[in-house]
Amino acid sequence: PCPNNTAKVLIKLEQMDSGKILNLIINKGEPIEKVPSSVEAEGYKILNVTQINKTQYSLLIKKL
Repeated sequence: PCPNNTAKVLIKLEQMDSGKILNLIINKGEPIEKVPSSVEAEGYKILNVTQINKTQYSLLIKKL
């Protein structure tokens, strides 16, 4: 498995100011299974996960 999705999200979050929220659209399968836990392990907060259609989810991630 490629950690590309997680790496791209973490880079984006690092560039954001504290308190800002990232709205991320991510695919089902490995991305939705891996990215939220990886992001939380790095100290960011998952505010919401919503399935928006059969293959995609919306994640709201807050930089603390």
